[in-house]
Amino acid sequence: MSPIEVILLMLVGALTGYILRNRSLEYYTKLSELIKFLAIDLLLPVFLFSAFLLKGSPKDLVAFLMGASVPFISLLAGYLVFRGHRYQREGMVLSFFGNITILGLPIVKSLNLPEAPALASISGYNLVYLSITPFLATFDPDNLKEGFKRAISNPILLAFLSAMIVKIIDLLLNQVITLNLEGVLRLLRLATEPSLYLMAFYFGLKIDFRELDLDFTLRVLIAKMLIPFLILLAIKYTLSLQLDERLFKVILVTSTMPPAILANAFISQYGLNESKSYTTTIALTIIALGWLLVGKVI
Repeated sequence: MSPIEVILLMLVGALTGYILRNRSLEYYTKLSELIKFLAIDLLLPVFLFSAFLLKGSPKDLVAFLMGASVPFISLLAGYLVFRGHRYQREGMVLSFFGNITILGLPIVKSLNLPEAPALASISGYNLVYLSITPFLATFDPDNLKEGFKRAISNPILLAFLSAMIVKIIDLLLNQVITLNLEGVLRLLRLATEPSLYLMAFYFGLKIDFRELDLDFTLRVLIAKMLIPFLILLAIKYTLSLQLDERLFKVILVTSTMPPAILANAFISQYGLNESKSYTTTIALTIIALGWLLVGKVI
């Protein structure tokens, strides 16, 4: 699924939603709720479960560890930028969960950077993203216990944690599980992959471009794309770290990607402001596509 496909599906969904909202609000509501259930609550967890089990172990440990560490820069930046803000939870989720797979990897390739460390770092990113994002979406300093309960029962998180447990057991058993069930897992992944397209279409249905908030969007841009970029440069050059230059560029590119489409799934599940989040995601994705165009020209 390319970034262009994501944007086109969201725009088609936005047009469909606009037409239905103005002609049949009841039909629009029923359709959007049905797609949300199918795409986000049912198919997506199964897709992530099967895709995670089919993925091999990261080959580059350094890249994996860097990918697992860098998101905490965005986490801190999102907290500082949105502390006390009316849409703090939406802002923290979007500032934290970056679009490293659909957008980051193509940009890495377009800049002629090595793909292997990029894939290893993406494994690290996703490990942290999927483990922490539900807790950001339910963050309530006045009722941490209730927020924790709501987060830990999230179907996406449960699917991811289940896949991790099975993966660990599988490694201990010399991959007996994945070798015997590979065909079933591939069939599951193939059958549930349309959830990504349905999800993009659903987000389009919920978009209201009147909700585009320049202040909110600018805050996400600063926390997700600008601050990590500046901090990583500062760490490299002030501490004189002896990092492989091409690996550093991979991390620099992937760490400054805009919010991921999957981040919006958590926002939907917890009843946060969907339209504001989706319009911000589209706006920053279009901006980030500039990286891709520059890479192709160069």
